Amino acid sequence: MPELPHASGVESLRVFGTLVLPRLLRGLILARPRMDAALAPLDMARHSCRVLAALRERYRAPAVWVHGMGGDQLIVLDAGTVTRILDGPVETYAVDTEDKWAVVGPVQPDSLLLSRGEIRAERRPFNEAVLGYGRAAHPFADHFQDVLIKELAPLFANSAFPAASYFEAFARLARRFILGDAAADDAAITDAMRALRAEGNWLNRRRWRAERTRAIADQFTARLHRYADAARPDEKSLVASFASAPCGPHTAPVGQIPHWLMAFDLPPLLSLTALTLLAGDPARQERAATDAAFRRTCILEVLRLWPPVPLLARETTETADWDGWIVPAGSTVLVPTPFHGRDPATVSDPDRFVPERWDDGAEPDPPWYAPFSRGGAECAGRDLALTLTVAALGELLRGRRFDRTTARLDPKRALPYTIRVRDLQVRMRAGSSR
Repeated sequence: MPELPHASGVESLRVFGTLVLPRLLRGLILARPRMDAALAPLDMARHSCRVLAALRERYRAPAVWVHGMGGDQLIVLDAGTVTRILDGPVETYAVDTEDKWAVVGPVQPDSLLLSRGEIRAERRPFNEAVLGYGRAAHPFADHFQDVLIKELAPLFANSAFPAASYFEAFARLARRFILGDAAADDAAITDAMRALRAEGNWLNRRRWRAERTRAIADQFTARLHRYADAARPDEKSLVASFASAPCGPHTAPVGQIPHWLMAFDLPPLLSLTALTLLAGDPARQERAATDAAFRRTCILEVLRLWPPVPLLARETTETADWDGWIVPAGSTVLVPTPFHGRDPATVSDPDRFVPERWDDGAEPDPPWYAPFSRGGAECAGRDLALTLTVAALGELLRGRRFDRTTARLDPKRALPYTIRVRDLQVRMRAGSSR
């Protein structure tokens, strides 16, 4: 049986320099503002996709071994193989890789993301129940919508939309949605999360800070427990749902919260990016203002253009056979999502903003589309995240219209692979009421 090809040393160096190194410099789970600003104009994600396309053209294999910091890793270059891996059993393609433990272990050691085997099988139903996975609407959707409207209302006082305040409002929303209204002003939770994520950027290898990091993690966890313990049955928050969700001896309900808090970065990032693109396209902006299904397609298209996780990592727990190509047990497999989402071989107009490609909100199912992963490892908060993001975009456009002031993000031209969402600027003006 043939072995998957190995990239040369020079090719591996190109992959590292364009795909891995920029992420290390920028920050793996928390952007370093200065480094982020310096790297964004270089658009290294575009260069990495060109490097990967050259590997695929040369080796004509579903994946190629490249040498990285932690040894040899497989980069998946074939869309069909993406499906094989992500839709494959999590027992074979484990999610809790060594690198993930190094990055987010201190933040969420008991999370579903870092689980496998029987423990994962126990935690998955709990997450699905609390987050409303697979449901048309979360049980608290109407309440969340009301809270969202109230939290965003102060942002509309001036014509210049305050992007920084928008992210702060969502931090409050995250605390209220997850922990209850009593946590709305508890910024210490968000600050602790940022401190722990900052250590994750260093793969938690700054040993001299280990004691301090453990102290922050312990205090952070204690705060979460206090809110979970104080939740009332009639309260509309995620922690109030714990009592009715399936739970076993290893579920660790409070241990799931840090991942949910981190995931709340996504709605403001996606909605502000979509808003900026719509601000440069008046016809689509008008349609989005009145059509929730179209707003959803806009979000799906933003997820294609700028997937939140640029490398989906799996570890094979047993030998895998990919139509004759043998992948040994213990292999690290990486799926580069921007490469597949912008691949002209499988996507028409890959660098353009074309929300209509998603057929008015129908769930996309091309094999390469996996912004929330796929299969048994698909994010249990996918439906809630999309609901909140679509709702936020709708609220922004309710009675208001926006003009684009960011020249680099023009929806009528080829779009960059790298953007700094917090730098996007739009100008508000009055619009038709709905």
